[in-house]
Order: sequence, then C-alpha cells, then structure tokens
Amino acid sequence: MTARVQLTRTVRIHLLSALLIACTSGNGDRHARVDTSLVYVQSGPWHDFPQVSDSNRTLRDGSLLPDPKAPACVSPTLPDTQSWSRSSNVLSDTKGYYVLSLRLPHTFVPVSAPGRWESRAFGSSLHLFLGPSKGYPSTRYEGGDPRQLQFRECKFPTPLGPLAVASFTVEWSGTGNLPTYYVTAHGPLTPDTAVLVIAEAHDSVLQADIVAALQTMTIVFERP
Repeated sequence: MTARVQLTRTVRIHLLSALLIACTSGNGDRHARVDTSLVYVQSGPWHDFPQVSDSNRTLRDGSLLPDPKAPACVSPTLPDTQSWSRSSNVLSDTKGYYVLSLRLPHTFVPVSAPGRWESRAFGSSLHLFLGPSKGYPSTRYEGGDPRQLQFRECKFPTPLGPLAVASFTVEWSGTGNLPTYYVTAHGPLTPDTAVLVIAEAHDSVLQADIVAALQTMTIVFERP
C-alpha cells in the first residue's frame, strides 16, 4: 500500500507509516466534538485524509481548512522539550528565505532534503515546507480499505502567527495491519505563503513528542 502527501495538485511526497497526536479537544461546539471522535470510511480506489463531516472545509486541491474555533494545545499534556537539542533548517521562496528552528527528540536527524528530519524509529519523519495552500496538507492512499479515527485539532502561537495542528489515525481492516498515525499543521506566513507540516511515527508516544517539538519552533525571515 502506498501513501502520498498531497502538496498541490501536481506535487506529492511518498510516506511510509505514521503518527497519532496528543492535542486536547477542548470545549468546542457540538459539531467540533463530533469531528474529534470521527470515524470516516471512504470508498473508491483513492482515499484522501484527513476528512471531516463539514465538506465546506475541503478545498479543491484536497487540503483541509483549519478550524478557526480549535482550542489551544495544552502544554502540560505534552512532553518536556528542554533536554532536546535545537535543530535548524532553511526554506527559501522568491522573496527570501525562512530559517526554521525547533527542538527535536534525540532520535531525529536532518537529511539532505530541505526541511526534513527522519527518526531512527522505523517509519517516522517530520517534514516542514512552504506552499500556497490555505489548509492542512492531505495524505492520499491507493487501494485497501482505510478508515479515519481520532481526528483532533488544536493551535498555538508562533512569532509569525498561529500554527494550526491536526491529528488523525488511519487503520485498515484485517489482522496484522498496524494503524498509521499522522500529525499535520498549517501556519500562514504571508498572504501567499504558509508553512506546512506533515509528520509520521510508529506510535503515539513519538507522535506526542512531535506535537511538543512544533511548539518550540521559531521562524525568522531573511532577505537575500
């Protein structure tokens, strides 16, 4: 089975397996609470996630608009990041470049691809990139019988604006199939550019670590 992250209509990045999140669901309205415990089964040869019951949030490129009413991510429920080393990466666009820095669990190391870190834990990675998308990047599966569970959203401030974070779990029917856990995030930088995040891990512990790591992120814009 192949998983792909849908960045635009024509650009996709292959994924391995993924990651469950530890955002609090907060005190949202009835509709938001329904989405938090959403079980979504999609038919057909292609399966795009995350999905919510409100179809108005799904954009034409397959991305999902963040919920403006999502609660704040609660730090006490997340791991302590003070002992983690800080790692930086540079992402460029036509107007200059952004220096992104964040504290990461010790298992994560940067790779040659810009904005990407991989973990020594099997199938775990973190990818930050710039794009014009107004929503979370989506994940596409081909074939099989996947269903979405445990969708949650929260948000927290960054130096350039709020970062919206969503998490969901994808599992398949049948024995011997491990669930896939995802973290995805969206933060506007300019009217035309956003920082986008897709992360995956083999268990919920590392998933919570990645959410905590995102809260340590700093973003500095530099002109050439």
